[in-house]
Amino acid sequence: MISEQFQKELTDLINRHSIENIFNMPDFIIAAMLCDMIQAMGKHIKHNLDWHGCESVWHCLHSDEVREKEKEEENEREKLV
Repeated sequence: MISEQFQKELTDLINRHSIENIFNMPDFIIAAMLCDMIQAMGKHIKHNLDWHGCESVWHCLHSDEVREKEKEEENEREKLV
């Protein structure tokens, strides 16, 4: 999970460099969007590394629970096919 402090610092950085003017979008929305993207991409990047047989580290507080849920979801998808 990305911390509120990181998102605040990212918002400040975007504002300091006037990045919001490029997109005509408030800095806090850009920061939230980027944090959501980072969060969403993390597990998929790890899955890709695992699929390729690369060593990967996933720092998830509840990684065992997450892996179990993902395994259940994958099993459900396989039943639909």
